[in-house]
Amino acid sequence: MKKNLTLQGILIGILTLVLTTEAEAQTFRNRLLPTNKEYGFCMEDYWVWGSSVIKGEDGKYHMFASRWPKKINFNHWLTNSEIVHCISEKPEGPYTFSDVALPPRGEEYWDGKMTHNPAIRKHGDTFLLFYTGTTYKGDMPDEDHQITPESPKKLDAHQHERIGLATSKSPYGPWERRDEPILDVVPDSWEQYLVSNAAPFVFEDGRVMLYYKGVERLRKHAISIAFADHWNGPYKRISDKPIDVGVGAEDPNIWYENGKFHALMLDHDRKYSNKEIYYATSDDGLKWELEDDPVAVTKDILFQNGIRRMKSTERPWVLVEDSIATFVFFATGADIDGMRYTWNMCIPLKKIE
Repeated sequence: MKKNLTLQGILIGILTLVLTTEAEAQTFRNRLLPTNKEYGFCMEDYWVWGSSVIKGEDGKYHMFASRWPKKINFNHWLTNSEIVHCISEKPEGPYTFSDVALPPRGEEYWDGKMTHNPAIRKHGDTFLLFYTGTTYKGDMPDEDHQITPESPKKLDAHQHERIGLATSKSPYGPWERRDEPILDVVPDSWEQYLVSNAAPFVFEDGRVMLYYKGVERLRKHAISIAFADHWNGPYKRISDKPIDVGVGAEDPNIWYENGKFHALMLDHDRKYSNKEIYYATSDDGLKWELEDDPVAVTKDILFQNGIRRMKSTERPWVLVEDSIATFVFFATGADIDGMRYTWNMCIPLKKIE
């Protein structure tokens, strides 16, 4: 029986075979399935970045993401980002905007001017929203008053980045925010400039291993771990040094599957890639191992109609359901018809055999 094969279909088949063959040596990369442009979350008038997803008791999937207006340039995430709540009937989306979870609340608060990098978890009947917050002096930038990389306001906002925790009985809020961060900087240390990018692993008994990014001075990144006997705190560092595989990295995400801890991190210092996402595993969540080729999510993304090169792959988040990782989300961007867009992409995952 003859089959009608289009040239596009043949090319997609070849590309899929090539990707699969190359991925056989890399555990996580081999799990990536073709995605769809309709998956994930995007807002036309906003820059969107960094998502975290959880399933609610209402049967819907709840995404928490960062956004800020496109009327100001992309680099204003530091001064203008806010965390929003989006919902979908399906884990892959598309997600629709629901409400602003953590809006600005005043310069006098440690997180009063900006909230970013959401990480949603749940323990018992309480939703736990870990996030990065900051404050700075003066008015919030707008279309007519934008900042530059050298602006004092930008540096003021950077050096006040800290990690916070908001709690609620519902993903729709209201969210109870704290007057102090749960993790602050350590003077005269490798993390003396800022701490951010919380990645909590919450145990069934309420204990938390909190992975996070520390910065000694601007753009010198590393990842370490703080521990709490209960998510309410206090959070104490387990070491005065970063973890080895996290030096030069950011955006950690940790999950447990098939008897091991798994991690995705952004290769910020380009040790293994051109600033793409790499993969590590651990027996105890403390000592991590890399595969020979650890790059897990590259900028070449396989869609259902072919491969497309993206501008970035950052802020990974893995959705785990019934102890199985089912989807990976990450922040990305692309130029479309001469305009730059950013959104949170979603890729389905094969189950571990």
